[in-house]
Amino acid sequence: DLHFRLAQSMSDPAEASASVDRAMLWFERAESWWGPRLTPGDERSGTAMAGLLYNRAQVVGQRALLTQRTDADDAALIASLALEHAFAASDAFAELRDEFPSSHDAARGLMYARLQEGLAWSLLARTQPDADKAESDTQSIAAYQRAHDTALTMAMDPADLDAQRALGVAMNRLGNALRSLGRLDESGMLYDELIAHRRGVHRADPVARHLRDLGIAVGKRAQIDQIRAEDAAGEERFALLALAAAGYGEALRLFRELEASGVPAGREIAMTERVIAAIEAQLGAVSAEPASP
Repeated sequence: DLHFRLAQSMSDPAEASASVDRAMLWFERAESWWGPRLTPGDERSGTAMAGLLYNRAQVVGQRALLTQRTDADDAALIASLALEHAFAASDAFAELRDEFPSSHDAARGLMYARLQEGLAWSLLARTQPDADKAESDTQSIAAYQRAHDTALTMAMDPADLDAQRALGVAMNRLGNALRSLGRLDESGMLYDELIAHRRGVHRADPVARHLRDLGIAVGKRAQIDQIRAEDAAGEERFALLALAAAGYGEALRLFRELEASGVPAGREIAMTERVIAAIEAQLGAVSAEPASP
């Protein structure tokens, strides 16, 4: 898992590829260790093996992402393989959930496996001609929706903060997917729900990561208004830009609060300040335009 996370953070494609190779090697070793220990009716070994299927889907998905830069045909094949692994992980966790209905690990694993399905479909869509892309995009949204539905069933108890955070992750991923497809109304409504949800989580457990999550959600909602403004004109454009500026302003306040608490947030602060400055310049330009007759 460490090598996979390193690969995600690396800017050099060759180094990232080598880290993906190392991650796959270690996951294969883990599978070899757990395989002989997999016992029917044993939740621990079943969860471990299902988790390794999920890890494999993640690593192969990262390989597809890296390969897109150099070989689209190979990337399509690898993305298809990542999707197969994600399906296998979802099936394994679904079986565990059916066998152990009260298992938090099985439900959580199923949610994340379904999120991985959504990502794999999205990766596949990037490699396809337009005629096939729409179906893969539809399947991606459906997988993210299934993950969201699974998370909702986990989060019935407001006091279960781990489940509440998992629900926030699912809402965020679904919102991101809708936004990337231009479904701004749906994405905006989901981000509104996400902000309310994360405010509640932060009130219940006011730790740094919940404050950061809230700031990110507020910024994403502001981005929806910013995107809408691109296709608007006159008073409508000004109003949307003003809404975006206000949203980013709240996100900036939250990130500054995070920084003041001793948690580094300089990157988020700098990026948000740049966006606000750009929007303020746009607001000035719109104000300077002659009024419509």
